[in-house]
Amino acid sequence: MDIELDPKDQRLLETLSSESGKPVGVLLRELLHEALTSKKANGKQQLGSQEPVTFASICGVGKEIWQGEDAQEYVNRLRDEWR
Repeated sequence: MDIELDPKDQRLLETLSSESGKPVGVLLRELLHEALTSKKANGKQQLGSQEPVTFASICGVGKEIWQGEDAQEYVNRLRDEWR
């Protein structure tokens, strides 16, 4: 499956992956599971309902982690880690 993410979400996933040591795919599955579980628990999404859960519906999950993050400084840190 090929998934195109918003660049900010991609950077967030890469940061979370780096911090946790988990691959990006594992983090995506965990975030999706968390979102689905949360929606079901809140009664927003029930099994058999007509509303499908999409990646767009969980877009921005964890965006608060990026608040105050300078994009160029982040890229520079990544580049320094690759050297």
